[in-house]
Amino acid sequence: MQIHRLGLLSLTLASGCLGVWPGDWQAWQDEHGEDPIDTEPATDCAEGDADCDGYGAAEDCDDADPAINPGADEVPYDAIDQDCDGLDLTDVDGDGFDASEVGGDDCDDGAAEVHPDAMEIPCNTVDEDCNGTMIQDGMTASFAAGSMGPSAVELAWDPAARRVLAFFVAEDDGSCSAPTLRYRTFDEGLNILMDQDITPAGGLSTGGALAASADATGAPRLVAGNACDDSLLLLAPSTADETSWEAAALATRAGTVSAVDSCTASGDELWVAMVADGALGFGSPDGASTTWTTATGLAGDAQGVSLACASATQAALATGDANGLVTLDFTLSSGAFSAPQTLHAGAGAPQGGAGPDGEPWALFFEDAGADVLGYAWQGDGGSAWAQAVIPGVHAGTGLSDSGAAVTQDGFALLALIDGGGFHLRRVELSTGLSSTWSDTSLERSYADVVVDDLDRAWYLYGSASAYKVGVLCPE
Repeated sequence: MQIHRLGLLSLTLASGCLGVWPGDWQAWQDEHGEDPIDTEPATDCAEGDADCDGYGAAEDCDDADPAINPGADEVPYDAIDQDCDGLDLTDVDGDGFDASEVGGDDCDDGAAEVHPDAMEIPCNTVDEDCNGTMIQDGMTASFAAGSMGPSAVELAWDPAARRVLAFFVAEDDGSCSAPTLRYRTFDEGLNILMDQDITPAGGLSTGGALAASADATGAPRLVAGNACDDSLLLLAPSTADETSWEAAALATRAGTVSAVDSCTASGDELWVAMVADGALGFGSPDGASTTWTTATGLAGDAQGVSLACASATQAALATGDANGLVTLDFTLSSGAFSAPQTLHAGAGAPQGGAGPDGEPWALFFEDAGADVLGYAWQGDGGSAWAQAVIPGVHAGTGLSDSGAAVTQDGFALLALIDGGGFHLRRVELSTGLSSTWSDTSLERSYADVVVDDLDRAWYLYGSASAYKVGVLCPE
């Protein structure tokens, strides 16, 4: 009901009271679109839209509630269909599983990677597959080796695709017949992703002289000595699906390549060190031209090689010669070796890698009768030693294969095979203290270990007929 206006004074009879509107009536109406005492407010409701939400009864599933219409935001888990699609929202992350809040099996409806069919990823605090447990201590999986009968393996970690790269070497009969390499990759749940034979033209006879890595895009790279033509090869996929590979000769040496290692410097530049008939050479196939420098000053033949890119300009090498374990620093820009420094008499071929803050470490094992002694040397100007008996290994039966990797939190992971079984050891670089894990349930003749960017240790060991692959979580 609207009553007569009297300019600045409005009189209304309401319950017998006389009221005065304190202002300009017309200004109020111009601003608000209605009289201040209008008892029947204006509406914009269309015909057939009882709740005035802009949707008629034909499409509005509850035309008495303006909060419910096809344009409304759905509220999960409240048993109300706000957006009129016929359902309440019970799968917020869209992974195909209803949330546990409504009796479903999805234990985290805010993460699409978490649901009962998800792959459980080890060594984190997430229960990806919603089974109520998390893998904190590591896991293993067993596989048949296949018809090739591998005798050696080389591992690498691909941080881009979050996978383990494994290159198996066939038992070498010296005939240079193919296939001689098998490439397999594993996801973080230890499932095989790729299983591909690699057949370089002209054959390949490596003798186990391999160094695997992945470039910045995740593409695998394998450096291999080839006794078929005394060359050093770089093998890489030629197709995106990694089913076809090509081999490029990096260098031809006078004699068989017996050991090789590689590292990646800044700018994703690959550097390679190798031993060919006792000579230690070093170069970069990623440079403008492939040049190789041969180290001098060694006491006799080089025995094995460990290479770590210590910085953008420096690399650290370790090898063995007649006097024991020696180290040489290498300046990447100038190609100059430092003078060899003998660190320990009687040492064998080293292994190693870059540890905390890029510090290069060389590790090696020495037969000491009933025990195996492990040594670690910090390169890049360091000369301190850590020496420790590797517990439970050897006992007079001899080592048949070994692998080593260095973590970013100051540990070395050692994969060792002796006559008693496979041994995985985590050794603290500064003290030599170690924790142990062993497995004697599988015949074994080869082993390797690689550490990923989360300091998880991925390892593989086996025989010509079967192998195990596993992961050990950081302590």
